[in-house]
Amino acid sequence: MKIDLEPLTAEHLIELHNAGSVERHLGADQVVDNWQTYQNGPAFVGRDKYGIIAAAGVINMWTGVGEGWAILTPRAKGMAVLRAFRETFRLIQIAHNYHRIQASVQADFEEGVRFAKWMGFKSEGIMKDYDAEKRDFLRMAKIGS
Repeated sequence: MKIDLEPLTAEHLIELHNAGSVERHLGADQVVDNWQTYQNGPAFVGRDKYGIIAAAGVINMWTGVGEGWAILTPRAKGMAVLRAFRETFRLIQIAHNYHRIQASVQADFEEGVRFAKWMGFKSEGIMKDYDAEKRDFLRMAKIGS
């Protein structure tokens, strides 16, 4: 499968949202509604001949620290897609001198937690009643490159 990576635009997020088949992974639950926030840092989409497969990025928090996020569609299940995203995330961490990328992952979203761990994130603890619906989230972080 050929995957093309390109910089994220607001139109990409609208396309993902309108597809109605987006799975939440790393802190992606409000990306579409908060486009201005997600422009503050490197972000990209991966697409194949059928359309967007996934989007991901890092929001700059302060020097050396960013908040990672990712949106994967059901078609992003293949290892080629996931490997491409893991490598791109690694390159972003190096190129932007992030010594820490952190992410919030819904605690009971097992697939999201597995994905974050596979991406190199480690759990740092539970954030109780973290969102408006009072769900628990894990604070996860990837330290170093």
